[in-house]
Amino acid sequence: MSAGGLRMERQEDVLVDPRLAETLPRRSGEISFRAPWEKRVFGIVAALCQQGRFPFDDFRWRVVSEIMMWQQASGGKEENFHFWERWLRALERTLVDRTLLSWEEISQRAGQAQHRGERDATQA
Repeated sequence: MSAGGLRMERQEDVLVDPRLAETLPRRSGEISFRAPWEKRVFGIVAALCQQGRFPFDDFRWRVVSEIMMWQQASGGKEENFHFWERWLRALERTLVDRTLLSWEEISQRAGQAQHRGERDATQA
């Protein structure tokens, strides 16, 4: 299957550019998510790339840049590294740079998501 000239593969019930699938953290060959928000932010990026909102290569380089900034700021202490946090920061910067959302809108949506998560946790 192709989207925008790229061959797409099915991963986690989402069509994903195979270059994207190769970069993700894995456990036993499967994409590794430790929390529901990680899976959601992965799906958001996959959907936005498929919709043509931004090219995957641009996003991939943004992730690399976020990881490099983290390494410089943290001294590269691996035990503190969290791939999906870097992925999220890359998404936020991409959304702002492409004027898809403002920092204020991102902050509002993050607060709403946190509130929903807290509410869901108390109802469980």
